[in-house]
Amino acid sequence: LGVKADWHLGDVFARTNVAVFYNNYKDIQRLLTDQTTLPVTTVTFNAQKARIKGLEFEGLLRPASWLELSGFYSYTKAKFIKFTDFSGNDLSGNPIARAPKHLAGATLRVMAPLGSLGEEGSLALRYSYISKHTNNDDFVLGVSEQEGYELVHLTGEIKSVMGWNAA
Repeated sequence: LGVKADWHLGDVFARTNVAVFYNNYKDIQRLLTDQTTLPVTTVTFNAQKARIKGLEFEGLLRPASWLELSGFYSYTKAKFIKFTDFSGNDLSGNPIARAPKHLAGATLRVMAPLGSLGEEGSLALRYSYISKHTNNDDFVLGVSEQEGYELVHLTGEIKSVMGWNAA
């Protein structure tokens, strides 16, 4: 369920995207390591039941033709409801791999016309965050975790220089 809308607050352009989601899965396929075979192999296995639910928000403000502020936040809760692996281990209640609970970010972008050099140039400062999450569904063998991390980067872009874009 969601809403995507463009707004005008006086001369300020705004865009908001909001969504909530709730998914029940039956026989969701996962990759598990089978240690009973030599060499040890990875096999596709059906987890009996899983649930993924959460919410997402994206927003953008353009208070002037040359300035853009945007951001996003996502919350996801992804876990197995019923999951017995091929060895009979009960993996129910464990998180689903590669589904971080929190994602967030913000961007400050400045734009300017370039005249004969190109259509438009921009400079953007971006920040993003991803929370700790598991990298695999092998809970019996020991789950590998990716620690949460942040990124900050600066991007310059020129649009339509002799029909090309460069960043």
